[in-house]
Formats: sequence, C-alpha cells, structure tokens
Amino acid sequence: MENQTSQQDMHQAAEPIHESVSFPAPQPEQSGGFPKWIFAVVGLLIILAGGGFFLYQGSVSAPTPTPTPFVATITALASPTAVPTIAPTLTPTPSVVPTPSSAQRTAISIEVQNGTGTTGDAGVAKAALEKAGYSKVTTANAASQNATETTLTYSSDVSMGVVNEIVAALKVSFGDVTPTQASTGTAKVTVITGPKQATSVQATTSAKASATPAASPATRTISPTATVTATPR
Repeated sequence: MENQTSQQDMHQAAEPIHESVSFPAPQPEQSGGFPKWIFAVVGLLIILAGGGFFLYQGSVSAPTPTPTPFVATITALASPTAVPTIAPTLTPTPSVVPTPSSAQRTAISIEVQNGTGTTGDAGVAKAALEKAGYSKVTTANAASQNATETTLTYSSDVSMGVVNEIVAALKVSFGDVTPTQASTGTAKVTVITGPKQATSVQATTSAKASATPAASPATRTISPTATVTATPR
C-alpha cells in the first residue's frame, strides 16, 4: 500500500506543471472616438487627390502636339487604253515588164509628128528612136502646132515593154512623155513632139555655132540667096 502511494507521488512529481495563460478581455470601443480605418481611407483619398492634381498640372502646362494627318497615297491605276489594231499596209509588188526583143522593135511602126512647128524636132525624136533599135520610124507634121508636151499614143497590141522603152528614149530630149492607149491609125505608135528641154536646145545651138567656120574677108564669096519654103519636121 505504501509502495503504490509512493509510485503515484513519483508519477505526479514527474508530470510538468502547466501554468494557465489568460488573454486580456477585449475592451469595448469608446463611443466618442473615430475608427482607425477612417484615417486610412482619408489618407488614401489625399494621396489620390494629390496625384490627380500633379497629372492635371502636367497636362495643362505641356503643349498638346498637333497630330499629323496621315494621307495614304493611293496610286490610281490607269484604265487600260485600247490599242487600235493597225492593218498592215501591203505594198503591191511591181510587175516586171520584160525588155522587148530585137524582133519586137523592128516590127513596130512609129510615126513622129512635129507638134511645135520648130524645125527639126521630129528629126530629133526619130534619131533617138532609131538609136534605141526601132527602124520603122516616119516623120510628119501634126494637125496642131501648139503642143506643150510630148505625147505618145499606142494601140492595144503594143506591149508595155515597147511603150516604156520608147518613152525612155524620147525623155532624154523632150522631158516628160505622156503615154495613152488609143487608136493610132496606120502606125502602131504615134508620137507628137512638144518643146524640147532647155539643156537639149542649148546643146544643139552650141553645136551648130561651133560647127560653122568663120569666113575670111579676103576669100568670102557672095552667092545669090535662093528662097526655099520647107515644111518643118
């Protein structure tokens, strides 16, 4: 019994002694004071008001920059212009006129008529045609003696090669020659001479002047002058 009692005392002596902790009881707020959160709210409002004031002052003092308008450059696309279609110009191919043969030249009969009344014009034309190879050439006087240009009339059975060759032969002395297809009478080709070119007349006159020898007064013989009426050809 004593042993049990001593063990209980030892056990109790071994357990720590816990002291009781007490908290102070909350004191009721005094009815006459302000809560602390009101001061916090008031302080926050003061800070916000001060910041807004400084921001306002900064916005008033600083000049407001004028915004530069942005103009978008739009490249206008031109409407496509219709390109007219140009038809190609076709150049006609000139027909090749064959050169007449010797047989064709000798077969063509040509009549040269003096159309100006100037003596020797028909003979000049005849000589030019004979030089070109035409042997059947006769001369006569035209019904009118006031021709202003040389004309050539040829029948339908005369080739253009012959016509072109005759025109080229007469052009040397008479300038432009106008050919016309029409009825020619007995000859296949009829030529009516007009005025000769100035160069041709001057060359003929100079040739005649140089060919006439000057007669010496000591040996000059005066012969009787015979009046002869000749038809100019």
